[in-house]
Amino acid sequence: TAFPMMRVRMGHDISLTWNLGESCTFMLHTSNAMIKYLLLTVKTVFIWICADGWTYFKHYSLHTNKKYLYAFHKQHHAFGTPTSFASFAISPLEALWTFAPIILFCFPWFPVINKLYLPLQLALILFFVILNTYLHCGYTLLLVERTLPYIYLNTSAHHDIHHELTTTNFGEVSPFWDYVFGSYHRERYLRNKQKF
Repeated sequence: TAFPMMRVRMGHDISLTWNLGESCTFMLHTSNAMIKYLLLTVKTVFIWICADGWTYFKHYSLHTNKKYLYAFHKQHHAFGTPTSFASFAISPLEALWTFAPIILFCFPWFPVINKLYLPLQLALILFFVILNTYLHCGYTLLLVERTLPYIYLNTSAHHDIHHELTTTNFGEVSPFWDYVFGSYHRERYLRNKQKF
């Protein structure tokens, strides 16, 4: 995040904005606020699905390329039973690989659709840091486990399967990409879910 902030301080335009109106300029010719906010929501969901796809590909690659890449990820799996500390136990290479796309936000041409509303993106990042901590806490909360699947987000029970088997459930935010690429372990999840 230092690079985008540096560019802002140097007077360069970036693809993040504090102004909600700027993030909806592609619809300025309409006065219907509902359409503007709907398109902002669609754009945000699309960006986050792409970001989740990026982290899925990274996580899958770290597990399937045992010869070269798993060495950078194995410390994360040193925690047999996940703890919240495991969510932060990543190598510098994995951290760089995870957050490298942030550099794209430094350029005004990304995303092509228009600027992203920075307060919304910061709130989502905070939410996903909290979610990641929960996924690795080693515990399940009944209300959370029953609610998150309805909004298509991973649960602690889902991610615990990944830490047990390490060959399945690579999605870091959502099980969407696990469904798409066939790496979702449904039977084990349903077995875990019966505990709730």
